[in-house]
Amino acid sequence: MIYLFYGTDDLTRDEALAKLLNRVDDPLGDMNCARFDGDKLTYGELRHACDSIPFLSDRRIVIIEGLLHRLAKRGPKEFAEQLKSYLPQVPEYTRLFLMESEVDKRMALWKKLSEMASGKPPTVYLKEFVLPKEQELPDWIQRRARQHQGLIDRRAATDLATFVGDNVRLLDQELRKLVTYAGDRPVTQDDVRLLVPYVQEASIWEMVDAIGSKNAKRALNLAQQVLTDEPSKAIYLHLMITRQIRLLLQVAELLSLGKTQGDIQRILGMSSFVLGKIVKQVPNFTVPRLEQAFDRLLESDVAMKSGADQIMTLNLLIAELASQRAA
Repeated sequence: MIYLFYGTDDLTRDEALAKLLNRVDDPLGDMNCARFDGDKLTYGELRHACDSIPFLSDRRIVIIEGLLHRLAKRGPKEFAEQLKSYLPQVPEYTRLFLMESEVDKRMALWKKLSEMASGKPPTVYLKEFVLPKEQELPDWIQRRARQHQGLIDRRAATDLATFVGDNVRLLDQELRKLVTYAGDRPVTQDDVRLLVPYVQEASIWEMVDAIGSKNAKRALNLAQQVLTDEPSKAIYLHLMITRQIRLLLQVAELLSLGKTQGDIQRILGMSSFVLGKIVKQVPNFTVPRLEQAFDRLLESDVAMKSGADQIMTLNLLIAELASQRAA
């Protein structure tokens, strides 16, 4: 039997694999299980792993990560053709798991796997794992909390989704921490703001929005919220503004070259949630203005690290970036 697990939700995908593997009763443990990196695997290694007779067991497990993606992008074509011919010959005792973040459904291998999945009986099982959409994240978080024997109220779940985005592994990590901290009671907004280190980044997103909207008053107020609690955060705040301006510049330039959001996500290695926020901010800036802002950030960075009043320098910078005229 062949399993193709694919999609952007790698957390749920990997958990589905682990659940299936837990059902395998093999007294020898991993003796009959082989894992491979698809980027380095050869056809000979794949064939040997699948054809090898299991030792004192009725099943052999072979798990390959990212092979179809590699074959779709850069070949080798001979490997793809060999694999396509071999798929119907995978021994009955072998469970071959193909784990993919994405699949090119135009490739012959996908068509072959789909054909085998619709056979009678099917010899391939296809399953796509898709990240929850932005508006679905609070519901996903509440369901996930119940899986961890905890509860989280709706407002706290919404805050967590806003602060962390659709990085489900990070969401799950933070949620485990919050549920453990809350114990028998539901996780609250105060818990999220106390324990999740992304709250200040959320304020920085809003501050950059205000800068882009030329709302200097709001941008300065948001900066002050961070600095009131921790005046030493001025350098950190400057670093985060620089990061946001750099991302805005990269995304703006790629959009001007006709790149799609999917292209940009792959090129910059950025989550869809973060990219969505940046794309919304891009129209507030021109590329020349972003370039000027980046130069101004460099000047202020040197000043802040050379003895100038850090908070005053930062406030002047924010006021200038959010001014009604170009920098």
